[in-house]
Amino acid sequence: MLKRGISGVYHAVSDKYLQSYLNRYSFQYDHREDKTPMFTTMLKRV
Repeated sequence: MLKRGISGVYHAVSDKYLQSYLNRYSFQYDHREDKTPMFTTMLKRV
């Protein structure tokens, strides 16, 4: 999923931001079966 996201959406990622992209995709994967919308889940965490 990460490789597809980087090559399909972002095309390239620098070393500086790689951890941010990893965090984003791991969060999406961990919450893929939640019933609440992703945006609501992220707002609760902020």
